[in-house]
Amino acid sequence: MSVINGLFNESWYAGAIIAAGTTLGTYSRPDNWAWRIPSLVQIVPSLLQLTFIWFIPESPRWLVSRDRHEEAFEILVKYHAEGDRESALVRAEFAEIQQTVKFEMENSKRRWMSSFSRQGTESERSSLSAPVHSPSSLEMVSYPKVLTTVNITDPGVQNRINLSLTCWNLITGCTSAFVTRVLRRRTQYLTAFIGMTIVFACWTGASADYAQTGNHYAAGAVVGMIFVYYMFYVDHNAPSTSSSPKFSRVGITQVFSRGASAFNQFVNPNAIDAIDWKYYIVYVVWLAIESIIIYFLYPETKGPALEELSRLFEDQDPMVKGRIDLEQSGEKTDVAQIEGQATR
Repeated sequence: MSVINGLFNESWYAGAIIAAGTTLGTYSRPDNWAWRIPSLVQIVPSLLQLTFIWFIPESPRWLVSRDRHEEAFEILVKYHAEGDRESALVRAEFAEIQQTVKFEMENSKRRWMSSFSRQGTESERSSLSAPVHSPSSLEMVSYPKVLTTVNITDPGVQNRINLSLTCWNLITGCTSAFVTRVLRRRTQYLTAFIGMTIVFACWTGASADYAQTGNHYAAGAVVGMIFVYYMFYVDHNAPSTSSSPKFSRVGITQVFSRGASAFNQFVNPNAIDAIDWKYYIVYVVWLAIESIIIYFLYPETKGPALEELSRLFEDQDPMVKGRIDLEQSGEKTDVAQIEGQATR
């Protein structure tokens, strides 16, 4: 499931490759179709979604929340047990879903601000995880703006770099998704954010070198650092990006994420125009802060099912409980493999 979730997160780049390729093919047109064609191409995925969404089964959790328990159970039986209604896995999943939905509905009248006001580790992580999940880079700044700072101004070159980077992101992102089978979530997050911090610092240094000396090797280093940086950036998207299954905290995270996206979209270009590469230092510092937050406050979430994550985040010592849950999950996997071999 972790691999599927990671591939889902990284599938965005498959569409981005089509968009980047279309833009590369149309940017030189002298008429309005230079932007109309890419816009029209973006309609196709939406039409596919509108067509095939009717064939996707409903969420068992949503069905349980609407007292449609039998339908939810049948979906779990079909997709998780290949039709075996006596499956212990399905019955355990169904019981966990019922328990979690009941708990969430009992607490649904609580104000969303209580995620910050409640005492204990859960509120602390709610307050700190949302900013960390915000865009942590100049990712939302258009590539022409970044590349122009090192005198790469030709639109054709900029579009080719954009297409190459998007293809690179798909490769590294899908690789990271499969790595989730091996690495722990916390390890993957720390590797990604520490890597982004170091690489972005090098990116900043190369930009400063070019601004002061005009060294063309420094300009090439900036382009290279962009590719290395995104190798780590897409790696942090591979694990599950929800720090808690509760919708109030997911909503808070989305507010911070959309706010940061708007900030990056409208503030960053003007800031780069004003102070050039010096503005990058802000993000170097912020990435370092995020790395520290993850190191001290992010528990290990690999192992527990979605329904069990609430108990993990509400525990008095989530860091320790996360490690225990991972060990227990590994033991369960080993037992299941042994039982499966025995039945063969």
